[in-house]
Amino acid sequence: MFDILKRMILEQQIKAGERIDCKAIANKYNTSVMPVRNALQQLTVQGLVVTKQRVGYYVRKFSEKDLIEINDTRAMYEVYCLNKYFSRIDKTNIRNLYNHFADTEYDDLSKMIPLDQELHKTMVTISENSFLIKQYEDMNCLFSLGNYTGNAYAEVAKKEHMDILHYILEESKEKAVEALVYHLNRVEEEIKFFHLNSADSK
Repeated sequence: MFDILKRMILEQQIKAGERIDCKAIANKYNTSVMPVRNALQQLTVQGLVVTKQRVGYYVRKFSEKDLIEINDTRAMYEVYCLNKYFSRIDKTNIRNLYNHFADTEYDDLSKMIPLDQELHKTMVTISENSFLIKQYEDMNCLFSLGNYTGNAYAEVAKKEHMDILHYILEESKEKAVEALVYHLNRVEEEIKFFHLNSADSK
């Protein structure tokens, strides 16, 4: 249930600021309300959901500043690890990831979001630093929040991900790091553009 609810939030099936109907979700998946509430408690700890006393659970709203700071934090982990531990990367895993990206339609978020998460997490797990990896995993849900901007840039993101993987396979550390930095910087610009348009539409 945790993975189902997380996916519903990241794919915007439940919008930011929207109340989460526990009974409706329980009925949809033929389960009791308790597993739904337990999953929502986990998502509250991970920062995707907020609890309002006597009201219920809501998908957390993030400001532009929040999302930029989350993206900056992600960059600190990933760029550092890719640059320092590049030689440890498992090329077989990277080749498989590249092929999965190539075979997946850019707007199929149910497949693209997990691929996105796996690619970015790989940048950190190569460190083999259990403390660093644990901290990264604790924020992993938040690192996918760029998907709140929808799939308008999904085709661009797919190409950027494949560029990163391509340069890793070519064993070009400098170009791989540059491609990762470019991608994360572009995500920041996407966040700004999304929030600017959201403000203009009000």
